[in-house]
Amino acid sequence: MKLRDNLELTVLGDFQNEKLATHTNLPVYTADQLQKGNRSKIRSIPAFLDTFITYPRNGGRREYNLGFNFRFEPRPWLTLTAGALATNFSLQDDSVKNS
Repeated sequence: MKLRDNLELTVLGDFQNEKLATHTNLPVYTADQLQKGNRSKIRSIPAFLDTFITYPRNGGRREYNLGFNFRFEPRPWLTLTAGALATNFSLQDDSVKNS
């Protein structure tokens, strides 16, 4: 946005709110079940997929960014810019919270 012939202001902002929920047909095993050597008894996961299985993701994520930038050109050969950016990010993992 042009404030004067030689002064411009740029404003930015965004907000993201995301709810994560994993729906899987794979059985979920606790860390105790896997640590006690029961891995050989778990027949529902093929051995080649064992390294690709991850725990379900449940929770939420929230992020916002706010910022501005001034561009000042007092002379045709001189341009000054100044600005700021603020970012905030929060994450809630309900899988850990409920265990």
